[in-house]
Amino acid sequence: MSNKNREKFYRGLKKAIYEGDLGTIVSLCEKQKDVDEAARNAIVLAIRLDRDNVIEQLLPLLTGSWQSEPLNEAAKSGRTECVARLIPFCNVESGDALIHAARHGHVDAVKLLMRSCSPLEGDSQALYEASLHGHADVVFQLVLFSNAKVRGSRALIAACRAGHLEVVKHLLPFSSKIQCAQRGFEAAAEHNHETIIKFLIGAGLPDPEDTYSVGLNIAAARGHVSLVRTLLWAIVRTGFAPRDFGQEALFVAAKNGHAEVVKSVMEFAHKTAYPEAALYAALLGAHDAAADLLVRRVNLDHVRELISDEDVEVRLDRSIARVAAAAQNKELRFNEKSRQREREAAAGGLPKKSHPARRL
Repeated sequence: MSNKNREKFYRGLKKAIYEGDLGTIVSLCEKQKDVDEAARNAIVLAIRLDRDNVIEQLLPLLTGSWQSEPLNEAAKSGRTECVARLIPFCNVESGDALIHAARHGHVDAVKLLMRSCSPLEGDSQALYEASLHGHADVVFQLVLFSNAKVRGSRALIAACRAGHLEVVKHLLPFSSKIQCAQRGFEAAAEHNHETIIKFLIGAGLPDPEDTYSVGLNIAAARGHVSLVRTLLWAIVRTGFAPRDFGQEALFVAAKNGHAEVVKSVMEFAHKTAYPEAALYAALLGAHDAAADLLVRRVNLDHVRELISDEDVEVRLDRSIARVAAAAQNKELRFNEKSRQREREAAAGGLPKKSHPARRL
C-alpha cells in the first residue's frame, strides 16, 4: 500500500469508526490488498478510539499470524475481553503483549496472558517493567513464575531506585541480597527513599556496616539530612562501626555545602574522622555555614598546612572571627539573662509596701 493510499485508507477508516458505520469499516478493509493487515490496523485504531463494537465485526477478517498487533494494543489498554478474543489470531508466545500489560499495570490482562506465554521471556522483561513502574499487584502475580535474579536482580534495583516500597517487599525474597546490598541500597539512598532504606535495614542485608556506610556517603553528598541520621543510627547499632566512621560523609557534605548534614555527622563521627580535610573542602567551596561548624573541631595549624591559596586563608580567618563573635554574643546573652534573674530574685525578696488604711 502506497503512502497516499495508506493515508486515504486511514482517513476513511477513522471517519467510519467515529460514526460507528460498521459496514463501511468492513468494506474498506476488504478492498485492501492485504485484508488481514488492514483489519489489524482497523482494530488498533478502534481500541485507541474506544470502539469495542467495531472489533467484534473485524475478527472474521483476521487469520492466524506471527504478528503481535493488535494484541499488544489491547494489552496496553487493559481490555481483557479484547485480549481474550485476539489471542488466537496473534503471536502471544513472544511475550510482547504480556510486557505491555505489565508495564501499564493491568493485572487481569496479565493473568490472562500468562496462560499462553512464559513470564521468563526477554529475561523476565514483564517483571522488570511492572517493578520499574510500581505495579505491586502485577509483580505479585509475576514473581513466582519469573526469574527475579536475572541480570543482577535488575527488577529489584529498579524498584529501589524508583521508590516503590511494596514492589521491593514482593521482590526481595526472590532476589539476590548481595545485589541489593551492593546496588539497590545505594540507589535508594541516592534518591532519598527513606522508607525503602528503613525496610532494607530491617531485612538483614549482608555486611551491614559497609552497606550502610556506602549509603551514608551518598546521602551525605546529596544533602538528605533525615536519611543521613537514619543511616548513622543504623551503623552505630550494628556494633561494628568502621574505624574511619563518618570521615567520607563529613568530607562530601562539607564539600557540597550541606551544613545540616555536617552537623549531624559530627555528632556520630569517630574522633579520627579528620575534620581538617572537611573544613578545607568547605573553605574551597566558600560554604560558610559548613565551615563555621567545623572550625571549632579542628587543629587550625593542620588546616593552614593544607591551604596554599590566599583567598582560602582569608575565608578561614573570617570563619574563625565569625565563630568567635558568635561565642562572645552567646556569652553576653547568657550573662544578661543571669543578671536579669538576679534582679528579679532581689526584687522578689523586698518587703511589700503597705497600703494606707481606708477611712470609714
